[in-house]
This record gives sequence, C-alpha cells and structure tokens, in this order.
Amino acid sequence: MAVAPLILVIKKILGHSLAENHLHGVDTLIHGTHLNIRLSNDESLVPSVISRLEHAVCEIDFCDEMLWMQIAMALDEAIVNAMFHGNLEVSSALRQTDDGKPFFDMIQSRKKMSPYQDRHVEIQMRVDRQQAEFIITDEGPGFDIFSLPDPRDPSNLEKASGRGLLLIHSFMDKVTHNERGNQITMIKRKPDDRASLSDDADKTH
Repeated sequence: MAVAPLILVIKKILGHSLAENHLHGVDTLIHGTHLNIRLSNDESLVPSVISRLEHAVCEIDFCDEMLWMQIAMALDEAIVNAMFHGNLEVSSALRQTDDGKPFFDMIQSRKKMSPYQDRHVEIQMRVDRQQAEFIITDEGPGFDIFSLPDPRDPSNLEKASGRGLLLIHSFMDKVTHNERGNQITMIKRKPDDRASLSDDADKTH
C-alpha cells in the first residue's frame, strides 16, 4: 500500500475513535428514538432483537438493569407468543400433554408450512425519557383476549394458557390489545414518572 493512502486510512480510523469518545456527549442530546424490527418465526433471534432494543433504550438512559430485566422478560414473552400462538397458531393446550412434545412438534412442522411460514412479527419501539412503548404485531388471525382463562384463578394454576399475559401485566405499567387480537401494546414508564402519576392521583382524592 502506498504511503499516502495508508495515512488516509489511519486518519479515518483515528476519526472513528475520536467519534466514539464523544458518543456519551451526543447521547445526552437524544430525547427519543423509534425503532422498527420485522422478523421471521425463528425464536432463536429473540435474544438478539431484545439486545438491540436494549441498546436503543440505554442510549437515552431510560432505565437501570433491574427495570430493563422486567421489560426484557415481557418482550420475550410477547414476541414468542406472537410467533407460536399468533403466526403459527399453535395452542397452549398442547403443552399439557406428553411434557409439551406435541406443542413443540407442531411448531417445527408449521415453520415449514404455508401460510404459517410466510408470516412475520413486527416490533415497534418508541422510547423517550418518560416512557417506553412496545407494539408487537403478528400476521395470524388473532384471538379473543376475553376467552382466556384467568391464570390467577386457583382452578387454572396448572393450565398453560394465560400465564404469559399475567407475567406481561405484572412487569409493564399498561397493556392493551387491538380488536382483532393480533397486536399487543406494552408501556413502561420511568420510575419517577410513575411516582408522580401516583402522587397526582392521590391529590385528586
């Protein structure tokens, strides 16, 4: 390599290094971000997707490690539900027999069948310094949210249906579904904002 081009390469690399050193300062200028991810029904991709969302959330210093762990668990449940129950239309009832083997066998089978294999999951994230909103949409037929058995009912404790939604509701501040039943919206507020909302509510009583 000639000397002049080599010098240009070195300068470029040094420039990237200097830019990295200033990233923290730029991060403080970011007040919100919006991210869209579209993925196939491959559950092995979910941890990487969640890590990418975490990176975006951490850029604006939205939450600490404990709070993100709660968000990540809710995201994992919602995304996997969208794949298995939404796009692949595999019933949770199959988990109840033969240690769940029929459930996982049908998942692997439908990943290779149309129309199931052609469906995708869309993940939208909008986050600012007050709250993070996650919208998970599948391309399945949807379901009636009110038809699920209440997982808090003692008679349903051994049933698999509804446990994931119970976990999501316990970790997120607000959870809603669209009318079709193929989209879930989850909102997590920054702790200080949740406290101020609670204080405002107390003052109104």
